Amino acid sequence: MSKIVNVIQKRAFEIIRDRIGEILIDELANQVAISYNEDIDATVFVERSVPFQAVELPCVNVSVTRGGFDNATIVNKDGTYTYNIDCWTRAKTTNDNGGDSLAMFKLQRLAGVLDAILSDHQYNTLGFVKPYISSTFVEELAIAEPKRNEDAESVMMGRLTFVVRVCEGVEKLEANLIDGFDTSVKIGNTDQGYIYSGNNTPVPPPVNPGGTVFNSLNVEIGVAPSGGFFVVPDSNISNSDDSFSVDLPATENLELPDTIYEIYVDGVLDQSFTVPALTDQIININA
Repeated sequence: MSKIVNVIQKRAFEIIRDRIGEILIDELANQVAISYNEDIDATVFVERSVPFQAVELPCVNVSVTRGGFDNATIVNKDGTYTYNIDCWTRAKTTNDNGGDSLAMFKLQRLAGVLDAILSDHQYNTLGFVKPYISSTFVEELAIAEPKRNEDAESVMMGRLTFVVRVCEGVEKLEANLIDGFDTSVKIGNTDQGYIYSGNNTPVPPPVNPGGTVFNSLNVEIGVAPSGGFFVVPDSNISNSDDSFSVDLPATENLELPDTIYEIYVDGVLDQSFTVPALTDQIININA
């Protein structure tokens, strides 16, 4: 029974192969437009194996030739891939030059343009966001041995070897809760501890005793159950005749203002004094 449940997407070497073809199509068309050189107006193919006919030339074919791997881990590995950029050109013999020479000149011009495109610093990651691609470089230019051609038209072929280093990964499995395994952990040398289970085992009740809660005056105000919480109630503060009353949240403080006394004699302020809050207020008036 298969274990991979997701569709396996394109690997990095496939994505890069297609991207090389896209870059060459765009840049060759632009070079033809700005240089007016029809000798480099080549059709770009990807992984074509059918032989080219003379009427199709000039043309370029991009293909994967090999890949090597290192630095492998359980989730990824570094891949070094080699791509062949094959070029074909053709030319007819003229009164001044042979077709073989003209075809070779065209081939070398086309290969030179392709080398410059792939070596341009703007394509050092082939347009992918870093660090998807580690490095790229044109490794070699090879010209095929010319074959004797009895026709009036000569065909030449050359190959650029392009190397790309990229990290190949595998789709990571989503972590699931453990299933079918129970683990118990005891605290010290006691029979108390914890149970970890993937079988939906009911959580065991807390076994630790509750905790006593004290206020800032070290007065006991309640007990917090094991594994639970103790909610400190709000306070209600009032004076002796209940003419003043206020609810004070447990997390706040109540600041009482000082009391100011002013004594008037015959309508004239005779004396004034302040009594701090929460102190005995025994007032002696000597008049």
